[in-house]
This record gives sequence, C-alpha cells and structure tokens, in this order.
Amino acid sequence: AKGGELRDFLEGLAKADDIRDYVREKSIGRPAVTTINDDNYRYFEAKNSVS
Repeated sequence: AKGGELRDFLEGLAKADDIRDYVREKSIGRPAVTTINDDNYRYFEAKNSVS
C-alpha cells in the first residue's frame, strides 16, 4: 500500500524541478481559508468582532 496523500506529496516534492510550481499545482489537504466561502466569511466576521 502507498503511504497516503502526504507521502505521495513529499515524494513528488523531493523530485520536483521547481518546488514553487509543484506546491502551487499539487496542493494537498484542505483549501486555504478565504472569505469566498460562506462558512469562512462567518468565521472572519466572528473573529473580527472579538478582535
């Protein structure tokens, strides 16, 4: 069995000619938190109301 998503990512990263391009094209895990998603927008509103 393969080692999973993280292992595959790290093996590819080790072999990559251009690390920045590899990371940009082969992101893993959850997408970045942005205000585009309604749930994330509510999070930012709640966070900003406490700050």
